[in-house]
Amino acid sequence: VLRRTTIKAPAAGIVVSSTYNSKGSVIAPGEKIMEILPTASGLVVDAKLRPKDIDQVRVGQPAKLRLSALNARLTPELSATVTQISADRLID
Repeated sequence: VLRRTTIKAPAAGIVVSSTYNSKGSVIAPGEKIMEILPTASGLVVDAKLRPKDIDQVRVGQPAKLRLSALNARLTPELSATVTQISADRLID
């Protein structure tokens, strides 16, 4: 049956994890079977900052990102560029 089945990814990329590793596994329709790291586009980060700091940020300005959920000693900073700034203050 698998010979007649086509599995398509939503984007081109590298498989970073697979949910099913055993031959003959049954997969339900629409179920996630792999995680893919896209290779065609960069990451987009939606960041928050304090209202008092907004006058220090400009579109095109270089930025450094620190991923606070990861070990700061082992995880390098990521280089980024500010591409957009909200015209108004947003509240969660």
